[in-house]
Amino acid sequence: MGKHALKTCVVKTFSIMETQHNLSQVLRVVQSGQKVGITRRKQLIAHLVPIQESVELPDFVGRALARR
Repeated sequence: MGKHALKTCVVKTFSIMETQHNLSQVLRVVQSGQKVGITRRKQLIAHLVPIQESVELPDFVGRALARR
């Protein structure tokens, strides 16, 4: 994918400093289903995207207790 293709899929961008100071707001945007771009010196460096499906994590505690 070229640079332009990546930029067109981002709905909103935040600088690194904005992300650090407003992480809850940034995560609310992502949780609402929007893609977020993170920029450094006005250059897009990362994407935050919502999870498409829920992931079930292993029950490590249950497995550890079962071994006793």
